[in-house]
Amino acid sequence: MVNRTPSHFASLPVGVLALFLAACSGGPRDAGEWPQWRGPTGTGVSSAEGLPLSWDQEGAGVRWQVEVSDKGISSPIVSGGRVFLTSEEQQGGNTALKVVSYDLATGALQWQTTVFTRTREKFPPRSIANSPAGPTPVADGKFVYAYFGSHLAALDFRGRLAWLEEIDPRYLDDVWYGASSSLVLAGDRIIVFRDREKAKEGQFGWIAAFDKKTGRRVWRKQWRDTCCSYTTPLVLERDSGTELVVSMAGRLASYDSDTGEFLWRRHHVLEQPVASPVVMDDLVCVASGAHLNKGMACWRMNDRRGKRPKELWRSARAIPETSSPVLYNGFLFTLTERGIMSCYNSESGKLAWRKRIAGGVYHASLIAGDDKIYAFSMGGLVSVIAAEPRFKTLAENQLPARGVVASPAIAGGCLVVRTAEHLLCIDGAGTDSEAAHVL
Repeated sequence: MVNRTPSHFASLPVGVLALFLAACSGGPRDAGEWPQWRGPTGTGVSSAEGLPLSWDQEGAGVRWQVEVSDKGISSPIVSGGRVFLTSEEQQGGNTALKVVSYDLATGALQWQTTVFTRTREKFPPRSIANSPAGPTPVADGKFVYAYFGSHLAALDFRGRLAWLEEIDPRYLDDVWYGASSSLVLAGDRIIVFRDREKAKEGQFGWIAAFDKKTGRRVWRKQWRDTCCSYTTPLVLERDSGTELVVSMAGRLASYDSDTGEFLWRRHHVLEQPVASPVVMDDLVCVASGAHLNKGMACWRMNDRRGKRPKELWRSARAIPETSSPVLYNGFLFTLTERGIMSCYNSESGKLAWRKRIAGGVYHASLIAGDDKIYAFSMGGLVSVIAAEPRFKTLAENQLPARGVVASPAIAGGCLVVRTAEHLLCIDGAGTDSEAAHVL
């Protein structure tokens, strides 16, 4: 990965510069762990090298593949050599909500724990993009934390329930598309974001912090002037404190993770955002929206606490709805649901290239590492694109399973992928990098 030091920081003292860039960095931290949705920093970027380039649907290059009996669209996470998923089992009019653990090395099922059972959620008939087991869990090396809209839970790595808290008693009354924001950790606090879904009396959107040892709520901030945001917060560790940056309908907002204090907001035109913001060094970028209200923008973070970031550029073309972008090697890469992939200079917004890639429909977020961008289609075709300002397809590989909605993980030298019915670990072993897959 290219390390960049923006030229406008050249006059800062070396110590100040190092503190600021380290505090705001969205760079990867540990190539062996992927403990939350989109990895250690929530940006979809891994520091691992030698990531797989080629495999095939007959199984070459696939370390293991196991059947996942229960449904769910939460993404896999990896911590302590374990792969964790959440899942749902429909039992008549009820839903059993579970956390499941697999061995990263072999794919062997270690345990599955039913956390609780509740009345079955009813989503709109046209919605295929969520499930009661939609939000991705988060792990800290000792416990895994799971969120199911109404409840928040902690389990140890043996699958034993440490605590269970009902944090949203009105969830089933207010639900429309369901809880979609995944969990993040800010120190000893679990952060949950839940925007309102119906413009009805008494309903609020909110963001809250919970003590990870007990599940008790530490703080909660609410509002009722937005609707239908399904993004996941970014945790920015800065020298002045930890910020939570959240993309909502109509704004990008920041909160203090310790107190919930509102810090700043920037306006942007987005309706029903699903794709989440990303960060790299001092840049924060958003690309999301729905219907006619879509947008993309990048801001430069300020080194003074509570001061709004400076807008660098905006665009309204080829905007993704569900697939979150990546900031990598100095460029912003985006992917629409119809396979239109774009590469922008992250500083200027200048379009480097825009191409339609094969594969049909895309929902999974982009992931990056080893100078590669991985794009997973619902049909199981994976395009491996060079992370550079000249478009180059390095490989096209078909998975041996289909139905990819969850965002893959990168850990243990492999891509961990959840499909509609399977979990796979792809390491590319035994394949020739000069094979016909490579274009």
